[in-house]
Amino acid sequence: MRAGVATSAIMLRLGGRLSIRPHVGATAHRIALVVASAVAFLTVWVFIGAHLVATERGARVASREPIFTTSAGGSYGFWVARADFVDDKQITIIYIDPGRSTLPAPPGLDGWPRPGEAYLSPALRSDMPVRDGTCVYGRLAGIIKPAGLSDPNEKIAYIRPRDSTVFARYDGPARISGFGRVPTDDYPAYSTDRAGRTIGEFYWLTIMVLAVPTILLLLIAARSNAELRDRRLAMLDALGAPTSSRIFLIIGEAVGAAAVGTLLGAITVALAMWHGVRIPIIDYSVRGSDLATGLILLPFTALGFTGFVALFCLAAQIRSRKVAGTRPNIIHSRLQGWPSLVFLVAFAILIWISTTAYQGGGVPFFSRRTQGFLLTLVIVIAALPATIASITSPLGRAVGYIGARRGWPSALIGGRWIAERPTALARMCAATVVGLALLTLSQALVSQAANANQPQTNETRADRVISIRTTASTEQEVSRFREAIGSGHTLTVYQTPHEEPVIVAACPALAALGRLGACVDSSLTEVELQQLSPLGTEVLDRGASILIDRPARLLTQPSTGASIVGLVILNDQGSNGVQAAKAQAFRDLAFPGISTIGQYGVGGDTELALVYTWLWAFLLPGMAILLIASLVSAIDTFLLQARTLGFLGSLTQKTSLYFSIALWSILLPLTAAALGGAGVAAILGNLFVKLRATGHVHLSSIAFGVLAISIFAVALTWACAVIGLRSARRWSPSSD
Repeated sequence: MRAGVATSAIMLRLGGRLSIRPHVGATAHRIALVVASAVAFLTVWVFIGAHLVATERGARVASREPIFTTSAGGSYGFWVARADFVDDKQITIIYIDPGRSTLPAPPGLDGWPRPGEAYLSPALRSDMPVRDGTCVYGRLAGIIKPAGLSDPNEKIAYIRPRDSTVFARYDGPARISGFGRVPTDDYPAYSTDRAGRTIGEFYWLTIMVLAVPTILLLLIAARSNAELRDRRLAMLDALGAPTSSRIFLIIGEAVGAAAVGTLLGAITVALAMWHGVRIPIIDYSVRGSDLATGLILLPFTALGFTGFVALFCLAAQIRSRKVAGTRPNIIHSRLQGWPSLVFLVAFAILIWISTTAYQGGGVPFFSRRTQGFLLTLVIVIAALPATIASITSPLGRAVGYIGARRGWPSALIGGRWIAERPTALARMCAATVVGLALLTLSQALVSQAANANQPQTNETRADRVISIRTTASTEQEVSRFREAIGSGHTLTVYQTPHEEPVIVAACPALAALGRLGACVDSSLTEVELQQLSPLGTEVLDRGASILIDRPARLLTQPSTGASIVGLVILNDQGSNGVQAAKAQAFRDLAFPGISTIGQYGVGGDTELALVYTWLWAFLLPGMAILLIASLVSAIDTFLLQARTLGFLGSLTQKTSLYFSIALWSILLPLTAAALGGAGVAAILGNLFVKLRATGHVHLSSIAFGVLAISIFAVALTWACAVIGLRSARRWSPSSD
């Protein structure tokens, strides 16, 4: 027992010494593993941090959620949530009033605002003009503190109406007994955007564009300089060393670099907990205090992750002994057949999901079918490098055969180099083919967002018509608003007791809709519209349609018993006119819902565009990780070429020979892998487009990716040829 422990300790120390020896291959492997460990640890903490932030966000939202009550007795206040638009993005505005209660103010507020006052979140305050202490919602009472915000980026406002009796006219629940209701699936949060993205959707995004490249980088780093380690393990095998000795040797060699990389990642996470994080491109802020709730997890995850990386390297390196005894065996580097089988099965599943979805007219992005498609897609991308290498490797045997038949030494050596090292080929091609697939899918996603944005109306033209829904306003409030705006610019939409919609306005306002028949103000006679003007088409087909669902009669006086639905404003002052109308509406009307033509559609597309902005914000780091993986595999290829071609220096040192060998062994397989990966990426992109029944794949973007890979392959070929030539000139026989 003691001998076994002592042997294990010796092998651990030996592995540690091997990892820090001044050998170029060991140094490259150590640096690659440090970088990969740091990147992988940060990726793990992206998931942990997202969970922590979502938990804290949910707690803050729950603390401000109203507890509605139907009791007329006791102490109660009032609370009504509505929506508004700021820069074509829908935000939440909340009307509050303490009534006669002694309820505490909502979290984040210094106190209840006075009548006509409003609290704004910091993000909303920065986007909203405030003049002389007044904004469109009223006098500015203060800024909402962090305790009352779901996150620092939230745009929300609390408004106290000038007249508290408006709550009695609201047709929904408005009476509250306090705050602190926990949202459920049946009764979700009322104080936040219920159409927002969920944490599950964020996990999918992170898996696709960060986790997959990170796992690939970790695998390439773990297998860098693998040929020398395989030979070292084979020597131990020949000496009769037990499997445990090889295990502890591998762990000892990996654990130091893994610990350093994990420590760097942990320091970065600690800095984020202290200072917070601001994600570029989307300009999204994460509170450091939210992340700091997981501070106790940081040392444990660091220790556990260091062990995980060491075991990962062990799984990537260890090989079971095939035979008993101590006779040395030839090392054969062969790809397993199961990745190609997994690729084919998963690819067939993708085709089935996409085809059935297309027959049903496409599916939403966050549907269960799309989630199944994305999960299968991850499997396909993960198996793609080994599949490409298994196809490219026979190409090396063919090149070697042709070289032997034709007497081409470079083709013979280069072809056999490819054929005998399919795993090295897979590592060399992995980052490029995975990058092509992710780039193509991202382009398809962006094209879907572009398609959604195409049908929108010109923004300046949309501002000409403003729709205001206000079913709780009285006739006196609407009249006061009409006088402030001008009767020649205002049309009021009513609904008769028979649920018939009518539009009431003065003759000058009706005349703006087109050529009228007889029109007499203060008459109950219907006004005939003989010919519509372009503005009239906008008003009746798009402006009024937000308030009513069928054509309306035109009158200059409402009929007896008609109830107010809303108003349509004819605006000829552009965005300034919109802001002025909004300010007047919030001053005079009860719970106004204000929008311009097409703004609901534009707002929805703005939300959709934000999703794709998140995609790019995480895709760029993912592509950077793939670039690092490419560099690691390139360096490994350099060193492998130098070691395997060095002996040729005793035979010849012709420059053309080494460039020709690099051309066959590097440029040819990388180019073939790029073409194969481009074909697979194009198919995957089109399957995704078919799944959604929208968007398209730009072949030009795929061609650009192939061109970039080809340029990279040419540079790699030149570098390998130069390194191989220099190695040949310095080569001398050694014991290894």
